[in-house]
This record gives sequence, C-alpha cells and structure tokens, in this order.
Amino acid sequence: MPRPLALLVVVAAVACARPPIAPPPHPPARIAIVAPDNRTGDQLVVSGRWDVAMLLGRPVVTAPDVLARDLAAVLAARGFAVAPDDGDAAELRVTLRRFVPDTPRGEFVDVDLDATLQAPGDGAVLWRLHRDRWIVPTRGAPTVADALGLAARAVAEALVGDWTPTALSSPAAR
Repeated sequence: MPRPLALLVVVAAVACARPPIAPPPHPPARIAIVAPDNRTGDQLVVSGRWDVAMLLGRPVVTAPDVLARDLAAVLAARGFAVAPDDGDAAELRVTLRRFVPDTPRGEFVDVDLDATLQAPGDGAVLWRLHRDRWIVPTRGAPTVADALGLAARAVAEALVGDWTPTALSSPAAR
C-alpha cells in the first residue's frame, strides 16, 4: 500500500474510533438493573414474533430484555451484587433512543443511548453516559434479530465491563 494511502487509512481509523466508556469513580457494590426504556419506536424483537408468541404462549424476547439480562450477568461476573429494583440499591438505568440494524447486511447496529447510575434513596446521579451514533459491530449475524441480540450483548459489556465494585465499608454504605 502506498505510504500516503496507508497514512490516510490510519488517520481515518483514529478519527472514527471512540474512547472507551469511563466507569463511575466509586460504583456501589449493590446495583439494581432497571428495565431499559425503549424509546426507539420499534419493538426490537430478538426471538418470538408478537403474534406467534401470543398464540403459542411463548415469551417474546426483545433487545432491551437481552440488554438487562446481560448487564446483570456482566456486573455479577465483576463482583457486584445485582439486587432487585426495590429502591434499596443503586439503580442502573438505560434509555435506548436508537437501535437500528444495518439491514439487510447485518454488519452493525447504530445505537443512541443514555445511561445513568443513581444512588439509592435520593437518586443522586453517580455516573452518566450519553452516546450518539455508536456503531456496534454485528458482523456475521444471519438475521436482523440476531444482530439486535449481539448488539445488546456488546452494549452491556461496553457499558459495565470495566466497572469494579466499591467495597462496602459501613452499614450506611449498604
């Protein structure tokens, strides 16, 4: 590859790269996952069609369902206690504003989202993320539903995969 072209490719890659998501400075050890708020206007079905699922009594699984499940799994794997959403733990809230697959190729899902970690009790914001035009790779997904599921899993890992729980030092911290 000619040197100017190689330089252009490197500059383009660096310009398009997003910085990693910074974790909260001191995330509490107990976190509740609030069901993600889907404001996309689409159902984002990963498995089961609404009409067929209703007739057969099978559950419909959506990208927000997968995101919530995987957020809980990643946090638990990182040493957090994943608590019920009853107000006694910090709450992780995610709002999906855009979750659009690259159809028909399935190479990526274009994601816009907001996420907050709120303290128990007063709801003070401990961490906040606003992300637009997040291109989440889903190369190899055979269907749109598979791409949505892959993207939800990747978003969960990217959001909380680098978090480390703050040790509980006193009963008041619990």
